Amino acid sequence: MNIIEKYISMRLIVCVLFTLLFSTGHAIGINLPGAKYTEQEYSNAVNILASQNIHREHNREKKISLTCFFNWLAGDYFSMKDQQFDEIYNPIYFKQVQEVIRSRRREYHQEQRVAKLNKILSDCHAQYEAGAYTIALDTCQTAKAELGGIADTKITSALYALTGRIHEKLGDYLNARKEYAKAILNSQDSPAKISLDRDFKRADEAFAKTFLNEDYDKRKTIMLVDNVQRIDFPEHINIFNAKTLPNIEFRDGRPVINQLYVGHPHITSQYVPLEDSQYEFLRDRIGEFFELMQALGATKVDVKNITINKQEYGLENNTKTGFHFSADLSKAVRKLGILSVFAAKVLPDENMSVSAAKTKKESSTISESAFHDLKIKQVFNPKKKPYLPKGLIWYTHEPSWQRLYRERMQGNLLQHIETLSTKNTKIMQNSELAQIGGELGRLLGGNHDKTTKQITEAQEDVELTINVSFAPLDTLR
Repeated sequence: MNIIEKYISMRLIVCVLFTLLFSTGHAIGINLPGAKYTEQEYSNAVNILASQNIHREHNREKKISLTCFFNWLAGDYFSMKDQQFDEIYNPIYFKQVQEVIRSRRREYHQEQRVAKLNKILSDCHAQYEAGAYTIALDTCQTAKAELGGIADTKITSALYALTGRIHEKLGDYLNARKEYAKAILNSQDSPAKISLDRDFKRADEAFAKTFLNEDYDKRKTIMLVDNVQRIDFPEHINIFNAKTLPNIEFRDGRPVINQLYVGHPHITSQYVPLEDSQYEFLRDRIGEFFELMQALGATKVDVKNITINKQEYGLENNTKTGFHFSADLSKAVRKLGILSVFAAKVLPDENMSVSAAKTKKESSTISESAFHDLKIKQVFNPKKKPYLPKGLIWYTHEPSWQRLYRERMQGNLLQHIETLSTKNTKIMQNSELAQIGGELGRLLGGNHDKTTKQITEAQEDVELTINVSFAPLDTLR
């Protein structure tokens, strides 16, 4: 073989190797990618793309035209599946096919879940019709667990509507309203919405009539809105339409829309703004304590100190020295109000002496004026034997007062120091306040953390120290 023939042979070998390398991708030992899908699944996805006029850039017939005469070297090239070919030669197209397959799988999974949900809903409806309401409710709760990610609003609305009817049959109008409201929000059918509106109004009216019969923890907080049906009902706040209120007494007069109220722990029908509740209830306890002390034969009741957030203020000294009033103290005395005026409602005028009453020269600031009014010294001239007044509200919930009463009736008690604190009237823990703050923020479209902080900061620790002196029992008739 001459030099020219050798040169031609080498060129031919190089061309063959080059052709095999770029036409098969496996001529030098590159492994085929594994098949990820069934042939039917892949073929269906290819047909879907073809219907959208999307086709592979390279097809198998054109690729093998240069190497068909080397098929003995091509190995598994001719036996590879379409998806393997596309993954090597049409990577962009292969990703499009993959996305179609994933989409079809999601649709199939959704169809299976909807079918399962329809079956559970059918069982729930049958149980409801049979009057097995408790069992039906459990079945509906199981169905709700399957709702996540399902976009079928019709079945979602039907499930909430059926759950609402079950709650209504069980007399749970609180949850019946919530379920009907969710059913309305998910309903796209006008006739169905009209029927659901009637269901909601019926449950809403029944809820308003029976609300005050609920346990205190369930009816603790309420809020009024303009349109209750458009509300995503929170867990810890009872929402009412301003026009369908229960028989509630609001201490601050006419209720305010979007104002959060909390129920009095011992007077079922009374509600006060949450931010003022600790002070309102503390004032109640102070007034009742003064009334009780007078009935037990007190000769003097003297408010000595006030402690706010662990900082103590001695009223006797501060009112004489022109003390500088901090923001906490100013807020507390404003919230507590003029105790001397309040006490006058429960104590005889002729027996009252306010040691820090206003002079002709008015105090320089509102805070200082309120602080002076807070300093109360009441002097009595008891005549009757000690007795327990009628109509006391807090007494039955105050063990220390009950012990004081027993000791006084035995004639052993002449001096007593009482501490009255907002801690004793705190009806919500910080964790509950945080939950309510988050719900209120969502309801009003505000900053959740800011709303929670505002509610929490409104709850302060205020403590009054009161000294009481009693007349000996043998001097009373």
